Amino acid sequence: MLMRTLFRSRRAAPDPVAIPEPRRDGRDPRATHDLRGSVLTVLGELESMAALRLVQVEVVMPEALNVATPAAVLQDAIRAVLIGAIGRAAGGAVLVTGQRIGSVLEIVVLDDGTPRARADLLASLRPVADQLGAQGCALDVPGEGLIPGLAPRAAVAGNGSTVVLRVPAGGEAPAPAWQRPRVEEALLPRVSSAI
Repeated sequence: MLMRTLFRSRRAAPDPVAIPEPRRDGRDPRATHDLRGSVLTVLGELESMAALRLVQVEVVMPEALNVATPAAVLQDAIRAVLIGAIGRAAGGAVLVTGQRIGSVLEIVVLDDGTPRARADLLASLRPVADQLGAQGCALDVPGEGLIPGLAPRAAVAGNGSTVVLRVPAGGEAPAPAWQRPRVEEALLPRVSSAI
């Protein structure tokens, strides 16, 4: 009888470690992974395909970009977009960039092959867009010859195509520039000069 009482009281005691409530969409709010690592993993799988088509793939993104989207879903989307970009850019180049804009990570994949019409490119990526949409992400193809944030380009051969993936960012956002210490305010360690 005494054991039952102790056992019940232990169950009723609150847990000292606060565990966040699961999100309504089923994702764990603490589960994040590195975007750059996901892109490099996919590129490792597609290395031989790019080499056979003589395509140079370059990744330009900061090290500390954490993604809240499940790794398998994100890698499937990146893989599908890169396979198309490598196929269009035979003998050329593909550029993969990433940046954080508030609570969203924007991944842009540009190729310098023959541009495809926006409608055709969206139609070929529809399964990927649907899969991303189920995770709260988005896939977009800017109008022909457009790169987000840059002036419009003429849609001629060699200008290629652009695909933009927008996924929820994980982790804490970096402090805005106006909240970071200025260079003259930074405290540097004092070096003692013992001669």
